[in-house]
Amino acid sequence: METATLAIARLSGDPTAYWRPENVAVTKSDMTFERIELQARTLAAICVTSIELLEDAANLDPTITNALAQALALEMDRAALRGIGAASEPLGIRNWPGVNLKDMGVNGGILDGYDDFMDAIQLLLGGQRRAGRGHLRAQDGGRPGEEEGRPGSPAGRPQAYTDIRTKLVSKQVPINLTKGTANNASEAYVGDFSKLLVGMRTELMIEASRAAGDGTDNAFQQLQVWIRAYLRADVAVERDGAFCVIDGIIPG
Repeated sequence: METATLAIARLSGDPTAYWRPENVAVTKSDMTFERIELQARTLAAICVTSIELLEDAANLDPTITNALAQALALEMDRAALRGIGAASEPLGIRNWPGVNLKDMGVNGGILDGYDDFMDAIQLLLGGQRRAGRGHLRAQDGGRPGEEEGRPGSPAGRPQAYTDIRTKLVSKQVPINLTKGTANNASEAYVGDFSKLLVGMRTELMIEASRAAGDGTDNAFQQLQVWIRAYLRADVAVERDGAFCVIDGIIPG
């Protein structure tokens, strides 16, 4: 992002293709677009260390740098997935209007082998939901994450599940969500993450000061170093139909 705001076009309606006989005009259809505006939002953290520790500990500099970078990266991950779009944070996939939702039930539900993931994939393939689900679903009731050869593991996974090239585990997805009477629910995100846009106005900056502070809480007076990390960014979903959230997964 070269400025504090960046306007981009988002495809909100697909064109339609038609078969046509020879010498007949092609039927016209329209693509529809809507405007999205990325607004640079500031994410920051500050930590304090003593001058003595900074001078004496050989590994303190990279340790602090890595810790701050990881803290900001984790919060960016959380906001991209679950940001509420208020209180200065971006709007994440979970709360983006139009994103597909696979609801596990009023009080949540235990994963039905691979079938709930197959439902999510069906939604991404055009909202057909259960139509044609049979050719995608597991035949043996195996569960995602089980490996072949282990006791109780599936003889084979559905090809559609195997074809998901990258499967990630995130500590930024809660496991204590409330879903009806359940208070231990979680979520899973299925989608084309190339359609999740992260606009960077300012990449990670790490700065140190020996004079920061105010009054008695002063780095200079207390022989401290205050270290600040920040970035400026925003998140947008380029195509809501590219994602499905499986909502209300409970342990079982």
